[in-house]
Amino acid sequence: MALGEKRFKVILQIFMEYLIVAALALSFGLFIGNLFSESLSDTLLRSELIAYEPAEDSMGWSDRPSELWWHDTGVVILDEVIETFDFSLSATEVTVFYGLGLLAIILGVGIPLSLIVRLKPKNILM
Repeated sequence: MALGEKRFKVILQIFMEYLIVAALALSFGLFIGNLFSESLSDTLLRSELIAYEPAEDSMGWSDRPSELWWHDTGVVILDEVIETFDFSLSATEVTVFYGLGLLAIILGVGIPLSLIVRLKPKNILM
């Protein structure tokens, strides 16, 4: 603006700089997160199911006397349970991820840029 550029061009340039960096960062984060999510989720689910698994000699009664009710002690095969969970991302989830990320960037950049719209070039530098 001090060099004679219009405010719209300056604002558009700043927005584009941030949006390009944000799009690259969101894409990188989505890619890395997707790589690690399946193995991490598999490990966490496996450890939770193993911790919850009843003992072999359990008769099926609750361990707490106040809750003497019969529950199913059927054998649960861990691999079958884990295979039923789907840890992949759908197109809708990816769109929401990018949309919310870019919305945060637009708000985070747009609010400070409102000063450029309101102030004159001399006042911006002070």
